[in-house]
Amino acid sequence: MIDIGEKLSGITVTARIDPTLNLKSEENKIADLRIGYVGSYPMEKFRGIEHAEFVKFILGLYGAMPFTTLTEFLHGTANIKLVLSIGPGSPDERVGLTHVEGAVKETLRQYQKQFSEGQDCILQIIGWSFDPAVDRWRRKTMEVLNKRGVLLQIELVSLASESFQQKIFRNVGESNIDLKFNRLNQLLTFTSAPFAGQIAVRGCTGLRVKFELEGARAMGAGGKLINCQWDFEYDGKRFSQREYALNRTGARGDFAAVLEFEHEFPRAGTYTVAARVQDNLDGQATAVAQIVVSEGRCELKPVAHTQV
Repeated sequence: MIDIGEKLSGITVTARIDPTLNLKSEENKIADLRIGYVGSYPMEKFRGIEHAEFVKFILGLYGAMPFTTLTEFLHGTANIKLVLSIGPGSPDERVGLTHVEGAVKETLRQYQKQFSEGQDCILQIIGWSFDPAVDRWRRKTMEVLNKRGVLLQIELVSLASESFQQKIFRNVGESNIDLKFNRLNQLLTFTSAPFAGQIAVRGCTGLRVKFELEGARAMGAGGKLINCQWDFEYDGKRFSQREYALNRTGARGDFAAVLEFEHEFPRAGTYTVAARVQDNLDGQATAVAQIVVSEGRCELKPVAHTQV
């Protein structure tokens, strides 16, 4: 990515090439490497999300329209038969029985004419997880409705499930979904950010310090740490030291983060050090600490260890 950027901009900043501009000076540090994948969503970003914003996000995935009538539990329609009810946006909240009962009652009321004419309808209730009592109530309710000739199918859809991905791809018209799913499931995933751990000192010689990012690990299923970026003059906003952007082993996309790093400080003093780990699922996390460095001696300030 860095090489491509240099070619496109005509500005070289790598150590192996003489820079065409003075971009490595103290005033013009430019590196801030971040990883991003289209369709991959860190679950942490949904904590605290407004429900209206979450509803808009889910309807966008489905390519659905907002429900024509303002109701508490029904939020959209993807076609003439598919009705969407969207639960809480936070991954920490379950869809409860009250929500499911309310969605079913409103569907029966809104589609009373269609049901009386023998038409069928699918109600999909979407959330991160569901109260255990919900599925039992759903099955019993569908049995009662079917005996009455009401053709309502009630589906519980978990956002983190493969079935949710398949429903989305079917709704957007993707053909041969079973054959293509191994490729398509990379286009819609919800992941947990990695844990950055804390910065530790493993040795000090003169002004040269050996650091380790202790306890760092990936959290999501199938996740692994693929890079560890360092900054030894961290400003609390962005990583600016280009030469510390990539610390990993491996090749051709099969990378593993290197969590140890040695750095020689230019002079004695107090520095803010940061280490950012990045995983293969679009997650990243940063640990920050302050260190006091003098000749042959260094000390981390314990109160400054933070997880970002």
